[in-house]
Amino acid sequence: AEGKINYKSQNVAQARLDLLRPTHMIDYIVDNQLNNEKVDYEEQKKAVMDELGKLQKQCEPLNSISEAERVRFLRFLTTVSNGGMWSLTTICIQEKLMASGHWNLGHLSSMGVTEDVVEAYRQLAKFQFDCGDYSSSKDLLTNYIQLFANAPKQEDQQDEDLVAAGLVQQTKHSESSSTGNPQIYYLDTATIDSNMLHVLWGRLACEILVLDWSSASIAVEAVKTALESIELPPLQLLQQKTWLLHWALFVYWNDKHGLERLLDLFEKYKIC
Repeated sequence: AEGKINYKSQNVAQARLDLLRPTHMIDYIVDNQLNNEKVDYEEQKKAVMDELGKLQKQCEPLNSISEAERVRFLRFLTTVSNGGMWSLTTICIQEKLMASGHWNLGHLSSMGVTEDVVEAYRQLAKFQFDCGDYSSSKDLLTNYIQLFANAPKQEDQQDEDLVAAGLVQQTKHSESSSTGNPQIYYLDTATIDSNMLHVLWGRLACEILVLDWSSASIAVEAVKTALESIELPPLQLLQQKTWLLHWALFVYWNDKHGLERLLDLFEKYKIC
């Protein structure tokens, strides 16, 4: 057809392989090797698995808390269910801890969750992303962000559920503290640094790659708000905004109200 560009299959295969090599998707790299370039990746695969195991071990204090609380909560659900008193929804216990203000560094530090553990958790999320496990990476990044968030506490039923499950002690209601910016997952805009900006970009990438377009729309807004809050050199800020315009195409094209939001974003960044 007129205007059609034909690419040699060998060139396309080489380009695909070049994109894969910096990642940890070893099996996929092996499957896409060129016929004239057969390389043994067993040693590299072993190194990837060793590094994954190392990061997972470093994250054990945080992961063990999550798993222990999940099991305790499920046992509680089973108990009330068997007694004919089912009144709770099957929600991950982390969500209830987040909602009641107990999923944060201050509360978890007494359980052995240090800054090094949290940093290893962030690195594990990036490593899982490079392995192509975008769903796991998304979950890790979600938990990581919530550790630094100041979400409004949902008292009453949330706290009653946690107390009933034996996960927190009964406390008197206190005046709510200031909350973070809801447009960036309740993070405090004043605390957004380059590391957290990378995390927000990672969250957006994961939402796109798992095809969760409603969550991806929220992630676009989070990155946009973060870019308005952080101080970056003008050229770097221009680059970041250009990336966001490009990434937003994938998101808003699959969003019911995406066209209006896309036009708003291009209008906002037209001075670039």
